[in-house]
Order: sequence, then C-alpha cells, then structure tokens
Amino acid sequence: MKFDTGKCTRFFSLIIVAFLVIGSASVYAQVFTDVPNGHWANPYVEKMYRKGIISGSGDATFRPNNYVTKEQAMVMIYNMLDISSSDVRNARNKYDSTMSRAGVSSWARDAVASAIQSGIVSEQEVRERFNKNGSPQNAFRYELCVYLTRAMDLEQEAKNKIIIDLPFIDRELMPLQVQAYVEVMVDKGVINKKGDSEGKFNPKKPISRAEMAKMLSVAYDYIDRNNIKPDVPEEIDDDLIDDAKKIEGTIYSMFKSTGDLYITIKDEDGDKDTYILHDDAKIEIDGRKSDAEDITEGLELKEARVTRDKKVVLLEANSIEEEYTGEIDRIYKGDPYKIRIEYKEDEDDDDDDTEKKTFEVDEDADIRLNGEKADVDELDDEDKGEFKVKNSKIVEIDVKGSDWRLKGTIKKIIFDPEPEIVVVDRDDNEYKFDVDKRVDIERNNRNAEITDLRKGDKVKLDIEYDVVTDIEADVVEDDDEGTVTAINISSKGTTMTIRDDDGDEKTYDVAKGVDLKIDRKTSTIYDLKLGYSVEVEIEGNEVVEIDAISRNQNDRYEGIIEWINSKADVITISTINASGDKENIRIDVDSRTTYIDEDGDETSLRRLDEGDEILVIGNYEEGVFTAKTVIIVQEY
Repeated sequence: MKFDTGKCTRFFSLIIVAFLVIGSASVYAQVFTDVPNGHWANPYVEKMYRKGIISGSGDATFRPNNYVTKEQAMVMIYNMLDISSSDVRNARNKYDSTMSRAGVSSWARDAVASAIQSGIVSEQEVRERFNKNGSPQNAFRYELCVYLTRAMDLEQEAKNKIIIDLPFIDRELMPLQVQAYVEVMVDKGVINKKGDSEGKFNPKKPISRAEMAKMLSVAYDYIDRNNIKPDVPEEIDDDLIDDAKKIEGTIYSMFKSTGDLYITIKDEDGDKDTYILHDDAKIEIDGRKSDAEDITEGLELKEARVTRDKKVVLLEANSIEEEYTGEIDRIYKGDPYKIRIEYKEDEDDDDDDTEKKTFEVDEDADIRLNGEKADVDELDDEDKGEFKVKNSKIVEIDVKGSDWRLKGTIKKIIFDPEPEIVVVDRDDNEYKFDVDKRVDIERNNRNAEITDLRKGDKVKLDIEYDVVTDIEADVVEDDDEGTVTAINISSKGTTMTIRDDDGDEKTYDVAKGVDLKIDRKTSTIYDLKLGYSVEVEIEGNEVVEIDAISRNQNDRYEGIIEWINSKADVITISTINASGDKENIRIDVDSRTTYIDEDGDETSLRRLDEGDEILVIGNYEEGVFTAKTVIIVQEY
C-alpha cells in the first residue's frame, strides 16, 4: 500500500500540534482544587509548589486558610534554602537531643535542626515555644518576619535600623525588639505595607498557608537573585574559647530578643556590659553541664569567655541558694508564675518592718500546701511558710493556707491565761496555735470543753489565720502495769513513772480528777508511794484511773522461781497478788543478801534453781525491791 506523503505530513503535524496543546494545558493546569486561577494566592502557591517548597494534601487540596505551625514553617524555609546534606547530618547530630526534649515531629527534624544551626531560630525557642503539652504551636506573623529576615541574611540590616517607622495602626501590639525585622520585610516586599483592609499587621495572628506562600515566593526571589547561602555559625572549639576574652563577676540581668538570650554581666569593678549567648555555648553550673534555660540572674560567674563580636562561648557559674520565712504577698499568674514574698530580714528582731521580693517560680518547683503536694495556682495571698530560692527562682514552697486543717496529736495545752494548743503531726512537725474563745470542740463525738482535752488525743483542727476555730478529738485509750518508781507533784501537774516486768520505764501525766484506789480503797495521789504495784488506764498520755497495791518498806514475797540471772543478780518469781491473780515479781539481790536452805543452813545464790519455792524478805529502794533474806521453802 502506498501512502500519500503530503497527507501524512499534514496528519503528523496535526498530531504534534494537538500534543503540544494538550501538553501545554497539562503544564498550566490548576494544581489545587481549592486555589483556583482567580484566587489571589494562586500564582504564589503554584510557584512554590513547582519549586518543591510547599506541598498540598493527598486529595489535591492546598487548604489555603489553614494555619502554619512553627514546625511546618521551618520545613518550608528549609526547602527554600540550599543546605548541603553534610550540614544537615551535622545539625541532626548536634541538636537531636534538643528536638527530642522539645517534642519536634520526626518529619520536621532535619529542617528544625538546620534552622537552629543556621541561626534562623534559637535552640531555646524550639524548646520553649514549638510545642506545648504535646501540641505543635502555630507560627505568628511577626515570628515569620524574624525567621525570613534571618533566612534572607538581613538580620544585620534589621539590627542597624535606628529609626523604625512602621505604617500599621497596630504596630504598638508587636514586641519592640521585632519591629525592625517587620520593617525589613516591608522594605523587601515580603509584607504588604498597606496591611489588611483596616491597615493592621495583626502581629500575633497565626499565618495562613496562602499568606505563607506569598511571603515565601518573594523571599525565594530575593535569595535567588542575591545568591544567599545559609550561614552556618562558627563551631566552638578549644581554640575559639582560648582566644576569647575572660571576664568574671555576676549575671546582673537577662532578656530575650528575636530568639537570642542577652546577658548583662557586672564585673568585679562594678562595670556592666551586655553579651549574646552563643547557641552552642559551653555552660556549666555547679560543676554540671547545663543549658541556657538554667542561667538566671544573680549567678556568680567562675569564668565567662566572650568573643570579639560579644558572644558568650563559655559560661561557668555557681548557684546561689536562699531561704525565706514569710507569707505570700502577691501571686502574678502567667508563664512563668511569679510570687512576691513578704518577710522579715531578721526573724529574731522584734521590729515589725518587713521586706518584699518577687521571684519566678521554677516549673519543677516542689510545692506543698498544708502538708499536701499542690500546684502553684492553688496558692493564695497570705499563705505562710517557707520558701527556698535557687538562682532567683523559687524551687520549694511549704506553706499553710489562711484556712486549713491539721491532723495530729496533742502534745500539750497551755493556759497563759488564754488557751494555746501544741500539736505534733505525723511527720513530727510541731505547731502551736491560739484557741478561739468560741471554738467548737467535740471529743469522741460529744460536745466538750478545752479542759476536757488531754495530751495524746488525736485531733483534727480547723485553723483560720493561725487561730483554732474547730477541734475534733478522739481519745486514744491504753493500759499499763508495773511498779511505781517516781512521782512528781507540782503546780504544773502530776507525773508518775512506772517500771514494767521487763525493766522498761514510762512516764505519764496524771489527770487532776484521777480515779485512784489503793488496796481497793478510794485514795488520793498523795497516798501513792514508790514501790506500789499499779494497774493504770490511760487516755492519750494521761492516766485517768489507778488501781494500786501497797507494799511495806519491809516486805515479803513467796512464790516459785521462774528465772535466775546470777550475772545480773536478778531473780524472777511468780506469786499470787491480793486480787488473786498470778503476778511476776522481780527480786534484786546483792552482796548483803542471805540465803537459807530447807534445813536452816546458810547457802548461796548458786544453790537456787528454777522451780524452787522460796520466801523472800526485803524492801523497796527507789522502786527496786532488793532481797535481804531468801529462804528455800521447797527445792524443785
């Protein structure tokens, strides 16, 4: 078959034309369905998409009105810059731990690490502002101006501005230190100098994806036109530190500006100068490797090294710790919280003059309110207690509220002349309070008076401004028995000491109205003698009932030997007391004690055996019964 070459030529020409038309249509076809050709941001979005700087969603949408997070902004800026793979690896190795602590998403870590290394964002800003409670934070419009100024290598131009004349009616709403950066972006056309329809810049409004595309497009053209390359800061090595100037003194003040930490150091001569902390500065506080966030006002410098361009590359310092006793004068809520403490310079001074100081509350501060762990927002003005301050930050707070409840044990009640109560809590902390005249008291769920309370009672106190307004008391009942070894009667009260069968002694307060019986007859405390055998009922630490058996100064016991300790010169016998109960009696012997066997002959302590029935004649001396004569009634 023969072909008509003329027709074929025309046919292929039509095909080529058709292909070019179709191909051209596909090249310039709409990229994202929600940014049509008529949309104001369409040329910027498509340009940045084709340059590989921004991307869309899997459903062919760009979502132009969505906000850009700080992480996403770093990725877009990273895509716009020509950063070598080796620089990215170095940045990752250097800042991976920082990004882990800051919770930076894995997909953004190359970009964020490179941004830190290039000086676009500071390491501290990433830690403090990129994520909060696990949520990535949106990028504000003024922050993008700072980031892009640095990416475009225009930061020095911003810092050199002396007069700033922004056209926006809301310019006062933006931080003063970033206004120069915003003006640079206006000068370069990255930001529209007219602002929005109301002439506002809206500095603290999150940036939208459409707005971001326009800013990136203008910035990209400037970077490409001026052949801007990312600036990787000089690495800090020993040579750089050795060549840096050495200064000593204290950190006088600090402030942050455009992501940098400015430190004012007061030297030994009292002169002050301000420096910028290098992002990779070697920091050591109290001999431990530290971060920029650990630096605070008041730190005493062991040594600092600063370069010719006034950057701190080495900082070694010692912490300053202080303790204050006082009350909260004011709480400043914010991020971070601050507390003003009112305190006396000298606690022993009777002068009522006080001082006031305000401190930032450390985010990891150990806070206790009324003995329980608490958060700073649970504290109130006039809460009183102890405050521990480290490097001008409050790290420990232990306070009592103006209205609070204390659980503990009564140690004593004082009438001088108004009642005061002393209570010990479970941690052995002692508290002393005045008692309100109208105090509501219950003891064992019954209405009671202050005079009904006893040492050792378990109590719950309601306290208002250090005055007890309500007392719930529970009696702790106990009993004891033994031999009276001491009695002390004075105007302050009566105490008695009892020695038990194991030789242990305990001292108790004796209630004023104690129920006392001696040999089953009602008696008074003045009738009780040393050496008497007693059984006592105790409430708290106070004896309320005594059942005593009298012992003559020359007394006798008859019983069975239960135990002999010849080395300690002690014999224990079991006998039947006046109540008909079995009782163990300790008998002490000494070199004057005489021993008589069954035949009436004199013998010795070694002759006695456990189980022997003996008769002992002796007397009490300071509560100890010592045998004069031991007679063996029947050998075992």
